[in-house]
Amino acid sequence: MVITEENIGQMSAQTTQQELIHTLESNLDLITDTTSLLYDEDEQLIEEIVGIYLNANPLLDPKYLKKSLYVSLQNHEGQFRDSGHPAVTHPFHVGYILAEWKFNNTVVAIGNQHDGVEDNKDEKRVYAARRIGSLGHEVLIGVTGLSKPTPILDRKDLVTEETYQKLQRCIDDHPELKLDYVKMADFISNLYTKEFMRPKNGLTAEQHQQQFCEKARIYALPIARKIDRSGELEMRVAPYIQELIAR
Repeated sequence: MVITEENIGQMSAQTTQQELIHTLESNLDLITDTTSLLYDEDEQLIEEIVGIYLNANPLLDPKYLKKSLYVSLQNHEGQFRDSGHPAVTHPFHVGYILAEWKFNNTVVAIGNQHDGVEDNKDEKRVYAARRIGSLGHEVLIGVTGLSKPTPILDRKDLVTEETYQKLQRCIDDHPELKLDYVKMADFISNLYTKEFMRPKNGLTAEQHQQQFCEKARIYALPIARKIDRSGELEMRVAPYIQELIAR
């Protein structure tokens, strides 16, 4: 192969992408292990997660981060994922990815709280929304935009075109909240841990995983490609999502 400046540039970009992915996934694993190990030790757990976030983005406010992480712990208390890990591991993942992408306190907090409303019911949902609101009106707006429309709020596995139309309206109305990036961080966390998805709604575990991957192809990839065209992130999100789907 003839070595040209273009070849060198492409190889350098590929190396950088793989380095970014390695850093991201190493810290996702660290968050998972730390959350499982210290789940019953709230203060120590939050201190450790704050440290991981600040290593990714030193400009974040540690006091605000602690409050956001604690609210997430409260809103997911007693909940567990298919993997057996505490449910709060996922919003901790999403917030971390946004910190790694150098977003501000509000955007990271939206990541921490993004499913705090959907994952609760009845009176607990009301309390969850109030706690999220204590982090600021913009955080509550962001979480509301990311949540399913009210008629299907309790249907966790139901994804409709209306859900993404609602999200797109909120993205257009509040571009400063970076909800498209929050949603991509959500997809990345779920795709990274898809091997733990269990049989559900008559589907085998493998079918459940395939169904989620198809949802990512339909809904996530168009948003990810738009993000990549903007050039705002060093990481190329669409190729990474495609890689996660293929694993």
